[in-house]
Amino acid sequence: MSQNLKAVLRPNISRFALGIGLLYAALGVLWILASDTFVTSISDNPAWMVTAQRYKGVLYVLSTSLGLIFLVNAGYRRIFDALNRAEAMELHARDLFLQHPKPMWVYDQETLAFLAVNEAATRYYGYSREEFLQMHLSDLRPAEDLPLLLAHRLDAVEGHHDMGVVRHRKKSSELVFVHLTLHTVQFLQRKAAMVMAIDVTAAKEHEAQRAANQFELERLVAERTAELVRVNAELDAFARTVAHDLKSPLVSVVGFTQILQKRYAAVLSEDGAKLTARIERSAKQMASLVNNLLSLSRVSTTVLNIGDVDLVPVAQDIMEELQEQEPHRKVRFEAPASLHVRADAGLVRPLLANLLGNAWKFTGKRDDAHVQLLVDAEAAEVIVRVQDNGVGFDARNTELLFKPFQRFHTLSEFSGTGIGLTTCQRIIARHHGRIWVESTPGEGTSVFVTFAPALKQGSVG
Repeated sequence: MSQNLKAVLRPNISRFALGIGLLYAALGVLWILASDTFVTSISDNPAWMVTAQRYKGVLYVLSTSLGLIFLVNAGYRRIFDALNRAEAMELHARDLFLQHPKPMWVYDQETLAFLAVNEAATRYYGYSREEFLQMHLSDLRPAEDLPLLLAHRLDAVEGHHDMGVVRHRKKSSELVFVHLTLHTVQFLQRKAAMVMAIDVTAAKEHEAQRAANQFELERLVAERTAELVRVNAELDAFARTVAHDLKSPLVSVVGFTQILQKRYAAVLSEDGAKLTARIERSAKQMASLVNNLLSLSRVSTTVLNIGDVDLVPVAQDIMEELQEQEPHRKVRFEAPASLHVRADAGLVRPLLANLLGNAWKFTGKRDDAHVQLLVDAEAAEVIVRVQDNGVGFDARNTELLFKPFQRFHTLSEFSGTGIGLTTCQRIIARHHGRIWVESTPGEGTSVFVTFAPALKQGSVG
């Protein structure tokens, strides 16, 4: 009989024996009291009483013997039935434990000594059953993990709980990761724990490889970002240097051409006057292109100072400047009473100058020119629209508009450098917004830009 079964049956046998003893004592006392009363009620003759006591004792012995035979027989039947059930349960539990496909073991919670181990554990760790039963749980742990094992032992609670992932070392010295679940039990009258282990080494290695790949990817991205920032800085510096170096000779070309026209106007033929005028226009066009390139470069390097900005006064000021430059034109401009957004005030002006300047320019051939500054406020952003009724264009390839030097009209039709919308896109990108264009030939163009809403209430009028 196994020790576990003995431990189960021992209290049952003790209770059975105690029950028989108490029942025998109670019946004996009741028999003596009742039989004495019965005998004395019949006769108080001494001879009769001696005879009655003799037969009364024989009857008691016979009846109690039969009773004890019945009780002992019934008790032993119950004990053997319990024994058979306990053995069946133990055999079933032992079979489940021994044949379980996952490594399992039972260890003493006080000493950490192994008390039982299944076949899967011996196969997985490489130790024989006899070797396992001579070992302690700490023998499976790497030396650096022993403090964690001690902490888990001190924190152990009754019942079933997850021990998480730990490291174990096999007999071959291979280090593996296992996920442990524990259930406290009574085993051989000891406070023990039954543990099941699931190998997660492959998952851990995959996780570690993924972390390494992520680290390497982040390193490469950081390196390439730094390289891109460096190259862009060099390109911006180069563009600024070239632009500054070009401005001086262009100014000289314009200045000397104007001097030539004034001083030698009498000796220049009509054709010569046209050529000098063309030289002046070309030099001014190139100077304008240089200034636009400088503005584009400054957009990327300007330190942003974000705050609440009202776009309407800025737009009105720009439209007044355009009107002063071409006083003969009649352009109707409409805007809301106010239009507050979160933006950098220094970059808002070149943005609106480009958008309103384009609207002014492309309505130049209309007698009823109409430019509007409109707004559509949403929860997450404010959509600002600059709309005109100018010549418009085919909007199927609007993404080309945001590339430098891309134009949808010839220079003879409308002046320009092809830098304006590129500058607008960079300004909006620095504000984490969006920009897009809608246009129809002969009907006009609408340019949409988005900003974060202003912090003050009632900011869109």
